Amino acid sequence: MGKQKGGKKKVKVKGKYDKIQDEETHSGKKKNKGKKGKQGSSSSCDDYALRQLIEGADGKRQIIEMAADGNCLFRSISHQLYNDFGKQHDTVRHEVCNFLEKNKEEFSIFLLMDDDEEDVREFDSYVEEMRDDGTWGGDVEIVCAARLYKRQVTIFSSDGVFNIGIDEEPSGPDILLSYHENSHYNSVHDETAISLHEKKNAVREEKKTSPSCEVGGKSSKNGIGKSKSAPKKNDPCPCGSNLRYKKCCLAIDKSRIRSEKYKEKTKGTESTNNVNDNDEDSIDDSRKDLESSLRILTI
Repeated sequence: MGKQKGGKKKVKVKGKYDKIQDEETHSGKKKNKGKKGKQGSSSSCDDYALRQLIEGADGKRQIIEMAADGNCLFRSISHQLYNDFGKQHDTVRHEVCNFLEKNKEEFSIFLLMDDDEEDVREFDSYVEEMRDDGTWGGDVEIVCAARLYKRQVTIFSSDGVFNIGIDEEPSGPDILLSYHENSHYNSVHDETAISLHEKKNAVREEKKTSPSCEVGGKSSKNGIGKSKSAPKKNDPCPCGSNLRYKKCCLAIDKSRIRSEKYKEKTKGTESTNNVNDNDEDSIDDSRKDLESSLRILTI
């Protein structure tokens, strides 16, 4: 994640986790300022279970440990791109920050202060600090990397598997990351190199073309093809990931609801701004576009 300089307000991303104040100190660059709560054995058990889930019974996935020096996210992305065990993390950080800076109008909407007001004024200082070696990267930087490198991203965490898609043909296999104890990113090597996004898309296409779907759409009056009830938490996830619903797409669905509530809440506020109609449409389009990526990272 990122180091935080004294005197500055904490930066939040709406509908997502804060820039997390972690229990772990990365090379002395960040001290523990997080919430006090259950620590130790509980988090260790969760992390052990996460590692078991990632590696699986067949052992075809492997967690590649990255140094806990504040650069872990950028090291992990570097290893995914170049298979270099994170050596080019500084280059990745520089490129991601450049992309973030060039797309200020789009991303500044989602950098919010504690009072949930847009903090566009501090966007430049946010990017400037993110350029510093040892500053923890987070959700915004992951979305930037996905778009910059044209790669879909899959993140394994103790709360589930989260995906970030892109609106164009991927330039390569998914970037696979693991997120440990709300503090640390590692790279995940997958021997099979199967894209979870490709698998989900295949399932969706199969559902669209299946006879049952076609008949169901025409015979809804007779009770055929009515939408099934929402899956229960322990049911297999409908997306086809072979995970339980609560460990996969449950967070996505909940986040979608939160996003809709947020848009409804801010609708009245935006109408009072001294902006012309074209500017408002541009802001709305940017928000919808980025929310479609950020919503799936709710942790």
